Amino acid sequence: MKEYIGTIVIGIITLLIGAFIGYYVDIIKTQNQNKTRYIDVKIDNERGVLQAPDIVDDVEIIWNKTDIIKAISSITVRLYNFTDKDFEKVPVYIELIPTDDQEIKIIASNTVGENDLPDSINALKNIGKPSSEKIIKYGYEIDTLNRSDDLQYIFKATYLIKGNTLPNANVYIKKKGLKEQVFSIKHYQSDPTIKEVLLKALVVILLIGITVGYIYLLRWMLKIGQKRKIKLANEHALYIKSLIEDDNDNFTVNTNLSTDEVAKQITYELRMIGWNKLSKTDKWLMKSSMPKIDDVKFEK
Repeated sequence: MKEYIGTIVIGIITLLIGAFIGYYVDIIKTQNQNKTRYIDVKIDNERGVLQAPDIVDDVEIIWNKTDIIKAISSITVRLYNFTDKDFEKVPVYIELIPTDDQEIKIIASNTVGENDLPDSINALKNIGKPSSEKIIKYGYEIDTLNRSDDLQYIFKATYLIKGNTLPNANVYIKKKGLKEQVFSIKHYQSDPTIKEVLLKALVVILLIGITVGYIYLLRWMLKIGQKRKIKLANEHALYIKSLIEDDNDNFTVNTNLSTDEVAKQITYELRMIGWNKLSKTDKWLMKSSMPKIDDVKFEK
């Protein structure tokens, strides 16, 4: 058991470092979950999509039985989710605000979700009154606001408007953790959330690599050091054995033990002198390197 103390200590250190890394990753995950994410809003206006006499020659388009239409314009609102998450039950509100005192007259409107499917969009009933009677307000709930792939919108609302005068469109999202922002291709190419996650993941991988490398380096150094110490101990034992066998008058040993056993014992005692000079901390750290009598082995 004692010879495995060093390995156990390294294992404990590894577990502590792993726990720290896990805690750090958990913090990153929590921060990313709670941070505000932005949905891109793209508004396209087209004045005079259809205009007499280009609508149909010699044919008048009459709206509301008496109102002759001479021009039709359009306004289209698209939403893109370039974040790292999908969202459910997202309420979206669109206000069409006149640019002059003229009343906005909507001829037709159409809303679709991802892949141009209308089933994922539900009209909201209680949307509240707009700040002005001339403002037209719409409210929708998107069942699932998936992440956009290949610049694909996940919501589109199109309004056909009588005349050549186009209103302004105000779009806002009412869901915790979500806000709207003006569409930009840069948001798709370099999403800051994804960049941040990748950078932090790289830091974690680097920490793990350094930890594993440190453990292997430490174990390799301990093995090399232990081998050197055992080699040196064998050299000392051989020298002591040669002194005993040469019947040197200055070095005599009275014992019933064999020459090999005496040499091993003396070598062990000499090594223990150096060991006992170490501090308690050093002894604890180098427990697996504590001298043993069996470290010395004579070739037969």
